[in-house]
Amino acid sequence: MENNFVNQGNCLSVFLEYVNDNYGNQIEKVLGSDDCPYDTSMLNDELAYKDILFWFAIERTDATGRGLADEFAEKFLKSSPELAAELLGIKNVIKGTFVVLGRDAGTVRLRKEDDSREYAVSYSGDSKIYTAGRVLETRIYKWNGAYRFCGITRARLTDEEIYRRSGFIMPELAMRWYEEGAMKRAESIVLRPYSKLSSILNKYSANWVDGIANALGIDTKLLKGEKIRRIAIVLTSDSICGLRGKLPGESLDILRLVMSNGGFVKYGELKGWKDDTGPSWGEAPPKSPIGMLRLYGLIAVGRMPISSKMYKVAIIPADIRECVRKLIAEG
Repeated sequence: MENNFVNQGNCLSVFLEYVNDNYGNQIEKVLGSDDCPYDTSMLNDELAYKDILFWFAIERTDATGRGLADEFAEKFLKSSPELAAELLGIKNVIKGTFVVLGRDAGTVRLRKEDDSREYAVSYSGDSKIYTAGRVLETRIYKWNGAYRFCGITRARLTDEEIYRRSGFIMPELAMRWYEEGAMKRAESIVLRPYSKLSSILNKYSANWVDGIANALGIDTKLLKGEKIRRIAIVLTSDSICGLRGKLPGESLDILRLVMSNGGFVKYGELKGWKDDTGPSWGEAPPKSPIGMLRLYGLIAVGRMPISSKMYKVAIIPADIRECVRKLIAEG
């Protein structure tokens, strides 16, 4: 094998082929033995071999910490030190139990159960395994700036899937389905770049208007229209600056980002911040950076037509933007 045949694009596949060609007999001997630390007893021979191949190639090391990645790098990557360093980095496998948070095209978002760290992991093939709420027993490693799955991933059904299949509906699941439906309806309101605060609040449920009124110190016993009028008075005046001490720094950063984009952004651009907004603000007011902005009426989430498609967006109502500038001003 010539050094110039190995590059960033094919290095991993060439490395695995090298291991398979040169150590296939040893890997087959591991099948059915206790040498591999991962249980392959429930896998067919093909999947079991694949799982052991990844362990043998990437994770297995000798007493000095050397593995087959070291061997391959020394033989074929001497003229490519950066690529060699990246290949050796795959030995830093992250393994354990992960909860699926959601997925986009080709990427699944996971949270590791023992330390709550979150990872965006590339995947190919059937996406159904990556249903939000599922628990995965898996390993991941980083290559070319992105995390990838290592070996075979084992998935457990969510509680909801189990109860759906059994025909039982637990009260907490029924409540969760209700809340998810309520949030979907609440975030389906149509927004425009020039949408004003009052028009948005008129589309909100009484519960949410009460939540905003209560957060701003407005009497919640007033009629909905009067509450909306008083909310608008607060947020379209210098009184808005009184919220600066109530909002975390992350919330102010979000406002600055949205303002720098003309007052609205596609919701996906806020994925770096948490949003714990639920349908019942009286019982459980939001406390996350995005959630608190929604609680104070500073940001609304809905759907907006952009380039002939509907996108989920976050918007600062048009008539409070000048006051928001004062709120986020430094000093």
